Amino acid sequence: MKFLCPVILIFILLTRLAHGQSGIDGFINYYRSVPSYGLGEQGVASRNGVDAMIYNPANLIHSSGTQMTYFRNPFYYFGSDDLRFKSYVATTRLNENTYLGAEFISWDHYIAGVTISNNPLGYIELPVTHTYNRSFALNYAQTLSDEFGYGVQLRYTKDKFPSISYEHLWGSAGIQYIPSTLEKRLRIGFSLMNFSTPISTEVLTYPELKPTIEKYSPSSYIRLGFEYDIVSNPLFTLTLHSETSKELVKNGWNAESSFEALFNDWNDAPRDMTLHSGISFVWNPIPLGKNISFIQETYLGHLTNGPKSGSRTTFYNGINVGIAVNKIQFLAGFANMWHLVNSDAYYSFFNRMPWEIFQFTIKSPLGYTPETESSQSVLDGNIILSLGLGYTQRIGRYTEYTMINRPPEYLKIIYPDRPLYDLESAFYFSEQSALTFSLQYARLLATYKINATLFFPPPVYFETNLRIESLSLTSAYRYHPFAEYANGFFEIGFGVQRQNPIENTNPKYNYNSFVTGHIGTLVPFSNILIIPKLGFTSLLARITGSAPRLGGYNQFEFSLNVGYKFD
Repeated sequence: MKFLCPVILIFILLTRLAHGQSGIDGFINYYRSVPSYGLGEQGVASRNGVDAMIYNPANLIHSSGTQMTYFRNPFYYFGSDDLRFKSYVATTRLNENTYLGAEFISWDHYIAGVTISNNPLGYIELPVTHTYNRSFALNYAQTLSDEFGYGVQLRYTKDKFPSISYEHLWGSAGIQYIPSTLEKRLRIGFSLMNFSTPISTEVLTYPELKPTIEKYSPSSYIRLGFEYDIVSNPLFTLTLHSETSKELVKNGWNAESSFEALFNDWNDAPRDMTLHSGISFVWNPIPLGKNISFIQETYLGHLTNGPKSGSRTTFYNGINVGIAVNKIQFLAGFANMWHLVNSDAYYSFFNRMPWEIFQFTIKSPLGYTPETESSQSVLDGNIILSLGLGYTQRIGRYTEYTMINRPPEYLKIIYPDRPLYDLESAFYFSEQSALTFSLQYARLLATYKINATLFFPPPVYFETNLRIESLSLTSAYRYHPFAEYANGFFEIGFGVQRQNPIENTNPKYNYNSFVTGHIGTLVPFSNILIIPKLGFTSLLARITGSAPRLGGYNQFEFSLNVGYKFD
């Protein structure tokens, strides 16, 4: 136990660095929603009310009715599931112009007796200590016109560790501007998040174990960004997201307030700023009958920060799926950081995939909901549910992966072609257009050829096999372009694949994004359909190197599904 406290303190410091927060209070700046994390840790111009608690209090102006969410970050990449970071959020719309939100954060670290090094005098034992971070926040937002809204937030935090503890208050404010000249497709957000005076902490000094007061600079953020709906129709919304953020914190012994840092902490700009970008593909709820609708949202994101903030470049994805029953929505989702550009040596402690988070949401019309508000798609066509079997033909590096391309090669991984199982739903909104959602499962036996002599020729290889399974979720748009042959179609989409080594490996699994396209046809026999498809998929994943590049692992696919058409 004597080294437990230093390890915990190192963990706290590194989690701040991993997420770009260097203040002692960095946990209140963590991402806490699937959309924000999937889009690259951004949300200053978001329409998601939960993101008002993290990125911009004015985001609440897009809320309707009442929404409650539970968020969980397991922090798997530290080799333990005992460090669960949890957030509970509730938002409601009181009337046409007024909105309220509340959040509670709970992060327990450990409960243990601790022995702390005190060289050269030996070790000093402290009593059993429950270490944790807690935070509670209230959010208020109001619209001043159809184009402009603002929000404010008050937050209380309490931290307790074996040798340091504090309680503190924070304030945040933000605005959103929605110009009517662009048919309200553009949203611009600006916020000042978690501003406060210096943090006064109670620190135990050794060997006397007497408390002393030390002050630290708070970790605050200034954020500016926009969202633009590239495509917005009754079927779906395709949105471009972009944001820049800057941490306002003074590093050093002389603590200063956020308000001082707002004017003093610009010497390293823009090298200490972060650029976030992403794209979202959100379906409007699709009616399935009997007041039941299907909901699906997909997010892809990218983050890069300057050399003064760690030079981290990462890629993200996220998916929300759910159903609506009598206007009450139930959603479950996950998001993941699936590619880190920096080398393993640079971020060796954190580069353990997956970096995944989970969120569960309930939305209800309880509270104020405008009568004219409707987000349900108009389903003019049919629903086709199909099940089938396919086969893959891998090409290029997806047939054989080599860790070092020059002789003597250190590791080769040979991927065989494989069958896949496909479950697909297609929702037709007209005779020509449909949205599709598919679930694919595949399993293969990969061959690992490892050079036992490392870099000294001649190479001597030994082989081992690893069973790998994959589960893919795909969201796509299908179009029938030919009037002469109405059953022929093409579709394009993107999705997320979860790969799981079945053997005892670490990490147990990881995620990757992919883009895909297919051509196919419907062969009807009354309401029974045969659906052959030929497709191409590019799995986006890291390529070996000192700073791993992002590349495509490509394959052709042929599948044959049997489906039923529901009129």
